[in-house]
Amino acid sequence: MTRESDVNPFLQGNFAPWRQEGWAPDLEVVGELPRDLAGTFYRNGPNPAYEPRGRYHWFDGDGMIHAISIRDGRASYRNRWVASAGKEGAAAVLEGADLRALEKLLSGRKLTGLLARKAIGIEMDFSGSELQAAKFDGADLRGANFSKADLRGVSFKSAKLAHARFDGANLGALALGENMLAADLTDAEVSEQQLQAAIRS
Repeated sequence: MTRESDVNPFLQGNFAPWRQEGWAPDLEVVGELPRDLAGTFYRNGPNPAYEPRGRYHWFDGDGMIHAISIRDGRASYRNRWVASAGKEGAAAVLEGADLRALEKLLSGRKLTGLLARKAIGIEMDFSGSELQAAKFDGADLRGANFSKADLRGVSFKSAKLAHARFDGANLGALALGENMLAADLTDAEVSEQQLQAAIRS
């Protein structure tokens, strides 16, 4: 399978992301820096922390701050990730959002803990997605495809699920330490027939 970083010019050459933070306290200087020149040059730019899934645009994803400091005729370099919830692995919050525009980014992904209460996902393809403990309370998911998705501990309270597909989806309980979190379909618009092909272990 071809990786996005193998084909996308914004992930190659001078645009290639750095995958770690670092510090170089004493850079090699070719020539001479004036001793009374002092300051820091900062550069803020895109820098995806992980291999992108799907098409990458350089406005997407994580960022990094690069800094070159000059003082006393010497130069040093340091970089740091821009702090973000996504970089730290926090759950995505898309409550009330129309998810259909994001379908290519969401389908087949690990979306553990996704918060999408009252979201619109009519006829979306979530097949194969890892959606453990996601919250779709009150969401409009009519005709959505959850085939082979991991839905352990997912809450579909009051969700519209008419014609949604659950073939081979795991609707079992999710172990959270010593507790078990069951999938919740309370007041959801879904038929028992739709759920017959789901796994409930």
